Amino acid sequence: MTSEEKNERTRGKRFVIAGGPCTGKTTILEELEWRGYAVQQEAARRVIGREQRKQYLHQSYDPIVPWTDSALFQEEVASMQTIDESVDEPILFLDRGKYDSLAYAKVNNITLPATVLEKIVDTHYDAVFFLDTIPVHETDHQRKESVEEARRIHTALYDAYDRAGCYIIRVPALEGGASARADFVEQQIKELTKKRECESKNVLPNPKMLEERLALDGFVFEHRGREENNVYNIFGLLHLGVSVRLRRDHEYTFTVKGPTNGNQENERFEWNVSLSKRMYGFLQGVLKPFAQASYDKQRTMYHPMGDHNTKVCIDRLEATGKWFVEVESHNKEQVQRWKNRLGILGNNIRMPYYKLAEKMGGVEDDGNSECIGEEKEVDVFHTC
Repeated sequence: MTSEEKNERTRGKRFVIAGGPCTGKTTILEELEWRGYAVQQEAARRVIGREQRKQYLHQSYDPIVPWTDSALFQEEVASMQTIDESVDEPILFLDRGKYDSLAYAKVNNITLPATVLEKIVDTHYDAVFFLDTIPVHETDHQRKESVEEARRIHTALYDAYDRAGCYIIRVPALEGGASARADFVEQQIKELTKKRECESKNVLPNPKMLEERLALDGFVFEHRGREENNVYNIFGLLHLGVSVRLRRDHEYTFTVKGPTNGNQENERFEWNVSLSKRMYGFLQGVLKPFAQASYDKQRTMYHPMGDHNTKVCIDRLEATGKWFVEVESHNKEQVQRWKNRLGILGNNIRMPYYKLAEKMGGVEDDGNSECIGEEKEVDVFHTC
């Protein structure tokens, strides 16, 4: 595991408050800060303020502001955001995120320098709270957009986060104002911080086509390699849907999974712990009396640029020689979203991999409705 991957796993949650001008970002952030959350104020306003102070001190200074040099301004903003987002807090709210720069570049019809794109690409946020517009529009010495410009910026911002694959939660204009919106955000965070996994598994007839589609949708390649999995039945809990697993791939992992809730996304509790090689060997010995099954698979894993919690995995189950695609996330909305976008059709295969391996290709057995249901093959070029 790289140092960057370790930092990604151990850092706190990062939530963006996003939306066009005059959507209430400042007031909801002030309310969240009042409730004790760490908040980073908008980098763009801070850059503008800094540049205006420079000009005040030295009137011949040419300030770096969006209405004079938008491209250079976005570079300054991206640099400040990189520092802001490295703050070590368990939960950090950000007034706008890095993908804002893409929206403003589109609205202003400019090309961002490679140095800016390098700071933006593959930036992960745990969720983006996108604020719906409110029926008030004000301008000041830093905010100069007209109502129509604000509307175009608002749309472009949503598109930018959506294209990056971020998990977007719409925050409506509620009757209680900033307090009601903060209540809504806190409730969503409670759901987001639960240790759970949602997944969808389908037969994959053409892995190469799906990989090409993932590249077109801006997915980031994580790793490719062999996985060795050992499943254990601790005191009969496996028959109740509770599984314990040791996995070895490019690292060592101990996993406990709870029973699914029965929905299409197989939502369930999941707890993962990274192990040292020595601890992995020790647990293999301890758990040996409870061994239930083992299976190997070749896995290629990708994630959307803006959401590293969501994975699209292309798997070849060695015992069957068959290909599958798994979409995994912390929430069912992202699972369904990427199934739709990637054209993954049909009901999920509910049978876990170790059972599929035991049946040696049972996914083609039309009579096995208990395990396979109404599974259809995948059309990765289906458009929704």
